[in-house]
Amino acid sequence: MPKFNNLKINRVTLQPSIGEHSILHNQFIWRTEKRWVGESEIAVADIQEPIWWNRPYTSEVFCKLEDDGMYSYNLPLYSGQDSFKTKYNFLLNKHSVPIAIHIKLDDTWTEEDKQLLSGMCHKCVYETLIDLGVSREDLTTPRNDLLFQGRKFAGDEHAGSGEVYSENMSITLQALPEQEIFQRLKGQYALRRPITGISEEVPSVTKEAFIERLIERLNLFIEEHFNN
Repeated sequence: MPKFNNLKINRVTLQPSIGEHSILHNQFIWRTEKRWVGESEIAVADIQEPIWWNRPYTSEVFCKLEDDGMYSYNLPLYSGQDSFKTKYNFLLNKHSVPIAIHIKLDDTWTEEDKQLLSGMCHKCVYETLIDLGVSREDLTTPRNDLLFQGRKFAGDEHAGSGEVYSENMSITLQALPEQEIFQRLKGQYALRRPITGISEEVPSVTKEAFIERLIERLNLFIEEHFNN
């Protein structure tokens, strides 16, 4: 039975200063209240301003203006590690492509299905980069990150339960224009590796080409693995 008859893969705007949050607020409600709202969706974002991504244990505030003049999202972390209880843990920079996945599951989903879903975004991003001219030899994937010759340009976070699958990933295309902001990151792993932008390393990876091909890859993956 097809799992996704009406799954939406949308290109959206992300700009908290004017209230454009994509499906991130739906993710926040689920993480804080265990309550499902909205529809199953994959959102690929055109980000309009740099945004902090904090990972507190608990949070009553979804989005707020920080003291440095930037907005932050504050989605609780599904983990018990002290190292993540810090502000400015990740940066969604203006020259990145954030991806949000929020999918409601039912009892037809097997463990194998869930494993495929868990790896979908990472795999589709990886194959999109290969399609656009990045060499496999230059890419490594430690933990939830993507590295180009040892320099980090992407990372993702999963938060799932038996009834909901939620994931967020950000791919930095250019890091140099906001290098000073990157240096303000405070998480334990935030500056563990040098940060780069994949478009700065491989100029054929333009924003338009990346988003267009990524959406194609996601659709192909869904049709092959979930809608046959």
